[in-house]
Amino acid sequence: MECAQHKEELFFRLRRLLFLLTGFFLPGILLSQEIRFDHLSVKQGLSQGNVWDVYQDKFGFIWIATEDGVNVYDGYNFTVYRNNPADSFSISNNNIDHIVGDKDGNLWIATQHGLNFYNRKLNRFERHMHDPKNPATLSNDDVGEIYFDNKNRLWVGTNNGLNLYNSKTKSWKHYLNDPSDPGTLSDNVVDVIMQDADNRLWIGTGSGGICLLNADSTSFERIQHDPANSNSLSSNKVVCIYEDSNRNVWIGTFDGGLNKMDRQKKTFTHYRHDPADETTIGANYVYDISQNKAGELWLATDGALNLFNPADGTSKRYVQAQGNDNTISSNIVTSVFFDQQDRMWISTRFGGVNVYDRGKYGFKHFKYSAYEKYTVNHNNITAFAEDV
Repeated sequence: MECAQHKEELFFRLRRLLFLLTGFFLPGILLSQEIRFDHLSVKQGLSQGNVWDVYQDKFGFIWIATEDGVNVYDGYNFTVYRNNPADSFSISNNNIDHIVGDKDGNLWIATQHGLNFYNRKLNRFERHMHDPKNPATLSNDDVGEIYFDNKNRLWVGTNNGLNLYNSKTKSWKHYLNDPSDPGTLSDNVVDVIMQDADNRLWIGTGSGGICLLNADSTSFERIQHDPANSNSLSSNKVVCIYEDSNRNVWIGTFDGGLNKMDRQKKTFTHYRHDPADETTIGANYVYDISQNKAGELWLATDGALNLFNPADGTSKRYVQAQGNDNTISSNIVTSVFFDQQDRMWISTRFGGVNVYDRGKYGFKHFKYSAYEKYTVNHNNITAFAEDV
């Protein structure tokens, strides 16, 4: 009788434990999972280990931006496109920053010397370059950002202004800073472009904070760091802007960490790296922000790949462990991209590309940790029960 009563008590304890694990403490569980990374490096055929961006085209091919050409990966092999000085239809420069596809399946590729349109039918690159004698050309050849808005308009950020492309005339409209006009772009170095759910265009600049394009499509509203206001943007050096599935806007900066914006109050909550606290983000240089289908928010930083928990502001860092081939290949993470199958592609400096496929290895481990709050309380698990 006592044995039966003991089993019944154990059953209800397990039901309660499973409820806590799968329900109330779900974010903690996500933060405590061990994950395994596959690596794509020069050993597998990648042209170079410094990777800035990853993009999947409509046919499933993975395009990888490196400092030695653009690589196309078919799941088995790499095709590398490099500049050929003798071929004007080759890519204009080997230092690739960003890759974006258009609605027709063609690719637009940003380099440090020109914007390139990859014509898939002709298998060649068509260059858009700055011509100082022609004001309708691109404003600068150092291109860092490419963005298609919901009207399929092409916006390009350069080291000297924002550009809007007119596909009918094949000409460019320029948005530049005018020191005497606060309604102009705050800084000519444009690093990021993002359109939110309200169709407003956000421009992140190298040292002028954020510029929001007004309804007139000619003037900007500036959002900047104010040293006298602790709730202002943490830094004017904006690297990335992301709107999550809950319409929260997140801003990554070069030296001020991560920001979450309260749109109504136009105030910011700051999340910074603390060397003494391993639950903070891995570095204050936030390269990229992305979200998977499960709603998890991932950050690429100068010190780690981070799984960020918006509920409490904590972060789980994934860093390289010497001698462990399953860990990330470099701690300098430059971008995070989720493909059509929700696999995570992580770009790094010096470590090539890392891929995390949640379903590939089958098992996920839930282990006790003395350093994390929400883990199982012991590694000796003797029974399971399903909560109803």
